[in-house]
Amino acid sequence: MYQNYITGQTTLSLNLDFSIPANHIASVISDFVDSIPNEVILETTSNTGR
Repeated sequence: MYQNYITGQTTLSLNLDFSIPANHIASVISDFVDSIPNEVILETTSNTGR
């Protein structure tokens, strides 16, 4: 699929006018990840860097 573009184009046009249905698997995964307490995720930290 060819789209007309300009080589000096400095912006990227995105269509952000959409929503994911509530029963979509992405919504379920997002809700699950959001339900995990921060203490569980950040429980152990490294003393030597990353």
